[in-house]
Amino acid sequence: MTPAPDKAEIRRRMKARRVAVKPAALKLASHAVCERLLMRLGDARLVCAYHAFANEIDLSEFIEKCGCEVVFPERVGGDGPVPTAGGEYIVKRAAEVDMWICPGLAFTREGDRCGFGGGWYDRFLAAAKPSARKYGVGHHFQLVDALPREEHDIPLDEIIVDEVSLDFERQEGEGVMGIDEAGRGPLVGGVYAAAVTAPLGLAEELIRGSWRAINDSKQLTEKKREELAEVIKSTPGCRWAIASASAKEIDELNILRATHLAMGRAAEELLGRRLVDGGVKALVDGLPVRALPGSRNLVKGDAKSLFIAAASILAKTARDADCLRLERLYPGYGIAVHKGYPVPAHLEALKRLGPCAEHRRSFGPVKAVISAPTAGAEW
Repeated sequence: MTPAPDKAEIRRRMKARRVAVKPAALKLASHAVCERLLMRLGDARLVCAYHAFANEIDLSEFIEKCGCEVVFPERVGGDGPVPTAGGEYIVKRAAEVDMWICPGLAFTREGDRCGFGGGWYDRFLAAAKPSARKYGVGHHFQLVDALPREEHDIPLDEIIVDEVSLDFERQEGEGVMGIDEAGRGPLVGGVYAAAVTAPLGLAEELIRGSWRAINDSKQLTEKKREELAEVIKSTPGCRWAIASASAKEIDELNILRATHLAMGRAAEELLGRRLVDGGVKALVDGLPVRALPGSRNLVKGDAKSLFIAAASILAKTARDADCLRLERLYPGYGIAVHKGYPVPAHLEALKRLGPCAEHRRSFGPVKAVISAPTAGAEW
């Protein structure tokens, strides 16, 4: 573990990162955090939440849906925006609060945090009843390896940030798998799907160990995806499967049905049985999948669920490997570079060469080239 920087340096660094957060990213992060807080609400009757700054996590969704009473720190005295400007903050009925929601400038996974206000929040937590739960909330970039400790610091029970977790896996229970796909948008080749599962006890260790870097595959570099795919496949106790639906099946069924077909094949391979013989306990990225009876869909699930994120990495790396195969079979299109997506270079090559045997003929750009009188010769 690296030495903890001083608080002034942490403040400088985190302020710069917060300024860079775009409104759309803030909205997604806030939704993810609120969603996870609601899972932890339990039988809480009184919650203390912090009025976040405009560029911090927005807790309004949680406050709206929690269905219990919420109190906020109130400033009394002084004219400045923080207690050090002459005022003081109090939390009325602090000893009654069941659930504390604490923002911070930076967090460690162990519950340490560094924030504004010179530790004034610790005075509230010191007055909390023993059964009260204390959660830190923020962006994933607020997680650091180490923080300076001060005498008044009170560690939080859990840090909730916008990153993959095992929350949804725990809700579904032992035996749940994560399923995701890759390759719906390209003009050539098949669509791939992967399914991943592991015992939840093992997953708890993995998410803080060798799987710590697992995330939505779109947020990772190609090299990192390849590295993590090998980690996933070689993890003892982890079970996984990869399947696909061909370009021909995409043309025959349409891309949505073909994607669901690939997902079903991956689930069946992992289960070792046909889905018609029973439902599947699965978390699936995106919209509901009728081909997976019993599954639960999660919008943007690859950024929320560890198993879905792992599946997204396996599906993406399998699809990318197939693009290398297509490049060797059909040179000239640049498939290894653009992975079959309809970028200008691919569209130009498609017009010049015509479609290859694995182009998706039901897709508009390919269909347009086939119907054009000057279309190139097919492979």
